[in-house]
Amino acid sequence: MEVDPYTDNEILNKELLRVSQAATAGGLVVKFSPVPKLGIVGDVASVSQLVYGMDPLDLRLRNEKILAGMGVSDEAVEALYDNRFGTPTTSTILVDALSRMDGVEHRERFVEQGGLAQSKAELGLLVRSALFLADYHTATRPLARVGEWNHFPHALADDGRLVVVVAVDDLRWTQELAELVEAVTPNLAQRSGTRTWEVWIEGGCSELARERLTASGYEVFTDAASRMK
Repeated sequence: MEVDPYTDNEILNKELLRVSQAATAGGLVVKFSPVPKLGIVGDVASVSQLVYGMDPLDLRLRNEKILAGMGVSDEAVEALYDNRFGTPTTSTILVDALSRMDGVEHRERFVEQGGLAQSKAELGLLVRSALFLADYHTATRPLARVGEWNHFPHALADDGRLVVVVAVDDLRWTQELAELVEAVTPNLAQRSGTRTWEVWIEGGCSELARERLTASGYEVFTDAASRMK
């Protein structure tokens, strides 16, 4: 059963409680998977152990301490935990991903955006992007800082290249995307001070999307999850 034990689905929560009580009474072991299928490489085994091994309050205090060490404000942490689309599990995954970005400036921007997420899908994309950048930082090249939020999470590597994350399964070139690229690209250029731009797409993209992004100056990488293995 692959569900988050802190799911916000009240009906499912009641059913999980009923099943777990019945299983305990019958001497059975009910195995849940607290870590969602993120589709991005990341060491989440330790997160699974934390979620099951700690009291929810202790888990929150642990996460708050880590975030405070990164300079994240109390208000941003509170907003992340108050966001009805998140759970202690997703918060812990995010915290551990940011921890792996040791030395990267402005990691707090992920927490701030997590508090502002308007849907479970949006928060999931945010978490997957953080996991990707953590893997990039440790396995490909060191990152220097997380960029100011501008539609897609991005970071500047210590060699000056810009790394943009698009955590979607299949990127298609649409009028909306064309307008977004046209609007965002000058800002990215101004903020990064570089013309070396990488776009990492979690899944795949259409040939037209690749062609247009390349023409706009981006080096396009698809199947980002497998490339980080």
